[in-house]
Amino acid sequence: LFSMVPLTGNTLLDVGSGNGVIANVLAGRFKNITLTDNSMVLIDNLAKRFSARSDVSVKYLDAENPDSTGRYDIITICDVIEHIEDDARCLKGVGGLLADRGKLFVTVPAFMFLYGIRDERFGHKRRYSKNQLRVLLKEAGFSIEKIKYWNFIGVVPYFISERMLKKPLMAPARFYQKDDKFSFIMNKILFLWLKLETYVPVPCGLTIMVIASRTK
Repeated sequence: LFSMVPLTGNTLLDVGSGNGVIANVLAGRFKNITLTDNSMVLIDNLAKRFSARSDVSVKYLDAENPDSTGRYDIITICDVIEHIEDDARCLKGVGGLLADRGKLFVTVPAFMFLYGIRDERFGHKRRYSKNQLRVLLKEAGFSIEKIKYWNFIGVVPYFISERMLKKPLMAPARFYQKDDKFSFIMNKILFLWLKLETYVPVPCGLTIMVIASRTK
């Protein structure tokens, strides 16, 4: 998924970095990657984890009120706004941190009919449709350059587990184990499929991915 982050500019701001995996995936692609979170525990963990990386900086940022200094060529906000009550305010604030001709990379969970136990457990307020996300971004001052579904292969298993069986999806593909041959094979198949999805459009998916630029 992160392979679709636009390759333009020198600076990247990641809003809601969690464990900072994006800094490892995008290592070498930007001169500076700024990781952020609103949890001081996570901030401390990120600072320790990337202390040896001169291209990574860490700072506090509240995604619900992202007033900060600096301008960034790329801003990523991945699986964050579904946690926020006022998602429009969040996106407007993030837009103010974009440099001229900067790009916004957003991912959100797709389809409210899939809302289930996992969403509740992780504090999701909602899931999105493409149209909802288009309207939200337009009202926040963005012009959409690309919008697509991702993870088509996961829709049916997710629906059966979350909506029909009423339990979180548990599968060898989700929890990889090196000593489990079935898990290993499933992960290889999924990796190849999801890599293919970066190039081939799919009719639906568990995630919506958007690349947008600021219009105002």
